[in-house]
Parts: sequence; structure tokens; C-alpha cells
Amino acid sequence: MISFLHAVRILSDHLGELAAKVPKLELADEQVRAAARTNPELRAMVDQLGRIPVVHADKAREVLGWQPRAPEAAIADTADSLIRLGLVASRPSATGRSATFGNRSRS
Repeated sequence: MISFLHAVRILSDHLGELAAKVPKLELADEQVRAAARTNPELRAMVDQLGRIPVVHADKAREVLGWQPRAPEAAIADTADSLIRLGLVASRPSATGRSATFGNRSRS
């Protein structure tokens, strides 16, 4: 199992400066609840606090013979694909920001 914080570290290691806007800290549940009072994006997450989603791929392995890749490789490859498809900026902007969604330009 990989936590969000571990995924962030994988992205930071793989993308370097392109991961500048990826959050680097994990907030405590109380901090999220407090921030959710004024942040609608966090409000939607409050119900998920303290829950650990568990997903099983046993049937895909048994029926289809599927073999999963290492989570680290899947996360890095997904980031590369998003950049290649222009769904995430491929380099920092003039403002010093990077990895913004919706920017379809490739540089």
C-alpha cells in the first residue's frame, strides 16, 4: 500500500522541478477539518478522513492473468503520460509555478 505522501515523494524524485507544486506535507485530520470550513475542495474530503481505501485485484490476476507493475513505476509513468499529453505543464512557467493542469502546451 502506498500513501499519498509516498506517492508525492515518488513524483518529486521522478519529476524534480516539475513537481514543485505537488504538496510536500501531510495535514493532520484536525487541520483538514479546520481548513475545510473555508475551502470547498477540502470540504469534500472530510468524510474520507481516517479511512484507508482497500482495493483488490485478485479477480483480474486469477481470470485475466494480469500482473501489476510496481506502484513506483506506475506513478512515474502516469505523470510522464499526463505531461506528454499536455494535461500538465511540462516545465515551470515564468511565475515559477509548474505542473498546472489544463495547460495543453508542450515545451
